[in-house]
Amino acid sequence: MIIKGFHIDNFGIFKDHDIDGLKPGINVICGNNESGKTTLGEFIKRTLFKHYDRRSSHNTYAIDGASPGGSLFCFDRSCGDFTITRAGTRNGGSVTVIRDGETGGTEILNELLPLSEYFYRNIYAITIEELHSADFMNNEELRSRLFSAGLETGTVSLTQLRKDLNGEMDELFKRAGEKNRMYKLGERANELKAAISEVEAMIANADKIRGELDDVVKVAAAAGSGLNTLRLELAQLEQKKGAYEAWVQLNMMRDKLASMPDVSTFPVDGVARLVELKSAVRHASELHEKNRAQCAKISVLLDNLPMDDAILDESEDIIALYRDIQSHRERLRRQEKLSSDIRELQNELAHSLSSLGNGWNESSIAEFKGGKLLRERIRDLGDRISGLEREQETARAVANASRSGNDDSSRILKWLAGIIAIIGGGVVMLMWSLTEGIIVILAVLVYSLITSRNKVKVNGSGENSAPIESGLNKAQEELALLLEHNGLQRDLASGGALIFLDEVEACTGLFNRLNRMRTEHGELEVVVNAFCGKYEKLCGRLKREISGDPAVGAEMLYEALTKAREENLKRQSARENLVQVRTDLDASEKQLEQASLELAELLKGAKAEDEDEFRKLADVVADREAVKDRITALDSAVRSRCADGDYDSFVLQLREFSPDSAMILEQEINEKIAASERELELVNRNIGTLQEQLRSIEDNPQIEKDRTELDSCLKQLHQLSREWTRLRVALHLLDAAIARYERERRPGVIDAAAKYFRELTDGAYVDILQKLEDDTIVVNAADGSVRQVDELSRGTREELLLCLRLGVVTEFEKNSGSMPLILDDVLVDFDNPRRETAVKMLTEFASGRQLIIMSCHRETVELYRQSGANIIPFGTFSGSSR
Repeated sequence: MIIKGFHIDNFGIFKDHDIDGLKPGINVICGNNESGKTTLGEFIKRTLFKHYDRRSSHNTYAIDGASPGGSLFCFDRSCGDFTITRAGTRNGGSVTVIRDGETGGTEILNELLPLSEYFYRNIYAITIEELHSADFMNNEELRSRLFSAGLETGTVSLTQLRKDLNGEMDELFKRAGEKNRMYKLGERANELKAAISEVEAMIANADKIRGELDDVVKVAAAAGSGLNTLRLELAQLEQKKGAYEAWVQLNMMRDKLASMPDVSTFPVDGVARLVELKSAVRHASELHEKNRAQCAKISVLLDNLPMDDAILDESEDIIALYRDIQSHRERLRRQEKLSSDIRELQNELAHSLSSLGNGWNESSIAEFKGGKLLRERIRDLGDRISGLEREQETARAVANASRSGNDDSSRILKWLAGIIAIIGGGVVMLMWSLTEGIIVILAVLVYSLITSRNKVKVNGSGENSAPIESGLNKAQEELALLLEHNGLQRDLASGGALIFLDEVEACTGLFNRLNRMRTEHGELEVVVNAFCGKYEKLCGRLKREISGDPAVGAEMLYEALTKAREENLKRQSARENLVQVRTDLDASEKQLEQASLELAELLKGAKAEDEDEFRKLADVVADREAVKDRITALDSAVRSRCADGDYDSFVLQLREFSPDSAMILEQEINEKIAASERELELVNRNIGTLQEQLRSIEDNPQIEKDRTELDSCLKQLHQLSREWTRLRVALHLLDAAIARYERERRPGVIDAAAKYFRELTDGAYVDILQKLEDDTIVVNAADGSVRQVDELSRGTREELLLCLRLGVVTEFEKNSGSMPLILDDVLVDFDNPRRETAVKMLTEFASGRQLIIMSCHRETVELYRQSGANIIPFGTFSGSSR
């Protein structure tokens, strides 16, 4: 798999960023620190496997809330070009793979990636921090894939075989204290030898021991009998001693009880009842005082609350007036606007009337009856007069013209009209249609024919101009009469009359508009006066001062009404509370009387004058009860000491009992018991010794069994010693075989890594071994010494771990396709000679593979450049040491 380039949508510091020009072999992305090289490597890893969300401990590389995402453009020999796109962080991000025109997701990606994310991050994509760790060698996936063969022999593990041999040897023999066969057999043989010797020495003394045992048993029986008698006497003395003290106290308590006063009339649980009643009286008294104080407080509040019933009675009118305030103010504003408009309109009307003449005023405008009908009549008469005047002029012109010239001109006009008709028709035909062209030609010809005939008629009627003049005079007189009848000047022409009529009608419009405004102003004034009248009447009924602004006065009345209502509500609430408090006061008073009565009855029942006397009687009752309880306890204690059950006889003995005599007697009995116990202990110890000796002697057949078992133990010890020797020789041979296997049979990973490490260190370290027993890695130096990984210097350890990873890649890709290696400044701790060797080794290793190397060191980049690597400058990095 080869990465040819990638596009970053959003990832860390990059947004809409492209990297192109990646090739097979070594690609060096060089840039300064903080330029984003590590971010580019992390982008490749996460695009291949998954993005991390905010719930993980990893950096999400999300800037300004944008989800990370981007695409890798790749090539593989088996499937050609393909693109991997990953975006978002939910469930690792959504994946899209485009391959050979096929679009898919994780199922195609899993086919393209032959390894896990852990394997890739620890083997193929490493930084200098990850290079320090050798934990990847213990990864289960790595071991199952690359270490399954090598250091074992068929199905038998040499290390397991060595563990088994050591286990068998430990089982055969260890030092004392361990559970194993040889140690237990040796101990058992020693025990048997001692037991046989001891029994053999005691066989001769058996008869003597039996006689001594009989004598000692008799002595022990006598000593035991005497001891039991002494103990019985001591127990009886202890019982009398204990009972005597209780009996004396019992008599004292009985005398004390007889001397105490009689309180049989005292009630049961009197003190508790007294406390309960006292608490009830105190609670009732407090509640009563509280209710009384609250009642007085509410009464004072009612007395101090002002009452304004008059304004409450007028609430409906006040509310109605308050609701009309806004309308009233709008009317006032409208009145002012109308007054201003009326003044302006009056001025405009006066100016218009002055332009009509002195005879016109508002009255004449109001009386003027003109209109549309008058206008039409004037216009018709004007049209008639204009027509007659044109006819008169035409007749005069015709009469003065030459008749012959008229004939010639008529003929020429006819020819011209025909030609014009033909030309116009042709144009219409070309531009529109044939039908319209023919219509135009016919229309022009008909018009020319009609006009020629009219001219002939006109020429022939020159003598008839007198009727035209008569009709003209008649029409003019009719127009003058019409104007005079409608209040207009007689000498106005029709056009002037129409203009004058327009001016009159404009004045009429202004006059009508003025009348409407005056009417509206009057209506508003009536409504405003009505509002003010309502306000003044309301103030008169309430006996309040009238405000200059009725609207403000109405608002003040409404505020006063609101306040009066609130005070009325407070007054009603106070009355209700007063009724409730008085009810509670009566109840608390009854409760107090009842509690006081019960308390008095309690004191009376106990025959006590007051509470102090009652408590004294209660103390007496408590003392009597305590004495009675003590008497009962002491009587039980005395009876428990009576062993034989005869209580009366026991009491008589107690009356004759003397504590001093009993103390002396007790001391004597204890001394006798101690002496008897010591004697009995010695006798019993002697009996045990004699019995044990006798049993040992009588069990003579055990000696033969012990001797037989001893012979068997010795034979087994001989056989086990031979077995242990055989195992020891086998273990020695096995260690030699393991050492040989560690040298000659090892995984291909270790073999390849040893080759790279030997080349990189210029023969300073000749081999790498993996220990068979614990899989640890050690290196063989050229001087023959063996070193652990932790014993190497930092640079040499990094070189070893890099070689191990190259060995893993070499072995892994024998059975799988190649993957791009991403190395982020892994040569930073190498010295100059080994850095040069490492660059050459990586150049050879990159054959047939792709390495993407991040570096910020110009000397290292120059080494890669000299080896023919593909250098991709990043940021402001020049890529050269010169």
